[in-house]
Amino acid sequence: MKKVFLIFIFLAFTITLFGQYKYIDKDYDCKLLDWHYRYIKNPNKLDTLLIRVECLVSRGQFNSGMKILDSLIKSNPNNGKLYAYKSTYLSQNNIFDTAYFAYQRKAVELNYFLGSSLYSIACNYYNYFNGCEAEKSPHHLSKGKKVELLNLAEINCLKAMSIDKSIKNFCLELLIMIKNKKAEINDTKIEPLRFISKFDTLLIISQLMDCGEFGGHLEYIKCYHAKNNLVAIFSQDEPFCQGEQKPDKPPYSLYKKGEQKIESIILKSYINHFNSIEEHPDMSTNAMTSFWVFIDSNFYFQRDMSGNSKEYELLRDKIFK
Repeated sequence: MKKVFLIFIFLAFTITLFGQYKYIDKDYDCKLLDWHYRYIKNPNKLDTLLIRVECLVSRGQFNSGMKILDSLIKSNPNNGKLYAYKSTYLSQNNIFDTAYFAYQRKAVELNYFLGSSLYSIACNYYNYFNGCEAEKSPHHLSKGKKVELLNLAEINCLKAMSIDKSIKNFCLELLIMIKNKKAEINDTKIEPLRFISKFDTLLIISQLMDCGEFGGHLEYIKCYHAKNNLVAIFSQDEPFCQGEQKPDKPPYSLYKKGEQKIESIILKSYINHFNSIEEHPDMSTNAMTSFWVFIDSNFYFQRDMSGNSKEYELLRDKIFK
């Protein structure tokens, strides 16, 4: 269930503006889709036509929608958004029609939201791989091709993460999924996360949801040995919220800067908590918190569906306040 949910998160991120309305019939009122564009204060003719395309696709009139979109691309050949839209619609319609790769690459070439476009390419590689792995898939990949696809997904994901911090959490999740798939292909066992006292670097990353379900920020606790002491450094990214939601800035001034001495038992306690996060808690929220632990070359992910971040915050405050 967790794996399915993660895949949905990545698909949802790349199609936020489009939606999938299986319940819509041919008489659906296109004006009801205006909420997709509620952040566009003065929609122009292009925006209006894109709503029309969305409505036709939602009604099941895919070819009609694509004709309009193709005409828009022809008359606006340097508009990266149109290529990104075409890529998304094609991949939604048929994951095995790989023409959508070329459209997404064109969006990258035109520098359209470069980080997100690179992330979308990474998702395309991963989702195509997953589609071919499905039981009734008409396409089957060799082991070499599987590894190639996952490597391409990984490369583009790393590029995206370095360009756009607002999607770093999505990239980190995708990297975990790629890691797990590679292990399956190579028939290698992924060792469970255990705390070890000897490491070069231990990095704890947490996503805290300042804007509720609409976003938040990432925090980092980097631990390493220096002059026979175990030390940690704290940092955090600027918050990112979707739409017009305005987050408060993370309280940088509250935390000590530079190296702070810590005890390994504190880290061990947090690792034990990390491993005990319930996959299906009794209470869940739309503002789910996410956590990662990197120990040297090994990395792990947990999502707390209840939205709890108490244990992480206790760890952070004990070291840096």
